[in-house]
Amino acid sequence: MKKRINLRNFAGTNRLSDGGERSHSVTAAVDPDDFKTNLFELMALLYRKRFSIGLITIAAMTITAAVMLLTSNQYTSTCSILPSGQIDQMAQLKSLAGLSGRGASDENSSMLYPQVLGSRHLYDAVLSSEFTYEENGRSVTTDLSEYFGSTNPDELRSQLADIMSVNVDQMTGMIRVSAETTQPALSQAILECTLTELENYNLYKRQSQGRESVQYLERELSRTGEELAVAEAALEDYRMANRDWDRTTDPIILTQHSRAQREVDAKAATNLYLERQLEVARLNAQKDTPIVRILDSPNLPTIKSSPRRALSVLLMGMVTLLLTSLLMILRDAFARWSGRSIGEIVRDRHDVSSEPVSAERVSPVLSQKDDVLV
Repeated sequence: MKKRINLRNFAGTNRLSDGGERSHSVTAAVDPDDFKTNLFELMALLYRKRFSIGLITIAAMTITAAVMLLTSNQYTSTCSILPSGQIDQMAQLKSLAGLSGRGASDENSSMLYPQVLGSRHLYDAVLSSEFTYEENGRSVTTDLSEYFGSTNPDELRSQLADIMSVNVDQMTGMIRVSAETTQPALSQAILECTLTELENYNLYKRQSQGRESVQYLERELSRTGEELAVAEAALEDYRMANRDWDRTTDPIILTQHSRAQREVDAKAATNLYLERQLEVARLNAQKDTPIVRILDSPNLPTIKSSPRRALSVLLMGMVTLLLTSLLMILRDAFARWSGRSIGEIVRDRHDVSSEPVSAERVSPVLSQKDDVLV
């Protein structure tokens, strides 16, 4: 392969036999294509290095296969929850536009479920539970602290979040929950416990407008009940002190008795009204509380979900093959670049001068400020 360089302002002198000197200049141009490796050269290089590339690729695939074989099988249990409440049909467009509200137009919608399922309250409830399941024909009882091998609460929550997944369909509101562990029955048990805790949250923790009304009416009914009891006791005491109040004509006694009677009647009417309102509020609270409607119960997985050993080994082989080939090409290019000295390049092109180029003529070139383009 021909190579040319550009040595600008390269001036040298040769001594003549008569003592005189003659000067000459060497001018050459660099061809950029001289240092571009074509396709055939790349193929030839890779063919020469085929054994090295193959050994490295096989070694990487072997190590990957060994790691995959040592990795335990993972089993995923899944369940689906139907939406409740009113679903906004424009939820996806609102999400793209960055507007608030992800599909729920009222506070009682099941769209709050994903936040509840990922809350610390629910994680702590699941982590504090014990799970009993069948494994190889025997009953096993364990908890997640033993399964994860940790007692740190923050680490346990983080590991539980890693094995659980919650996905929401923005258009339909369908919620899909999954749990992945090394034991199929344990994955199912974790999901069943999660759904139970979600139902408990709805019934006993979640505050709605109807439930707040029930709590308010219960407080008012308790207060008016105490006031009614006090008024009835005062009326009874007055009658005991004035036993002939029904036969007397004393206007003072009759007036005081009438006032006490009216107070008892008013308290009783208020108490009766609050009792009726409380019953109505309890019915409304039941309607306001979203029911966890299960479409697909947690299943018992029989096929592993991961790891995908064959795919992982093939991907590692392809990546290693590409990287090794690229490394060989770069290594060869660097060797070619650094393997030739300035003197070799000048000697290759010394035909521009009739006399041989000596070391004394090459050394001034190295001291010039002009670049040597290769």
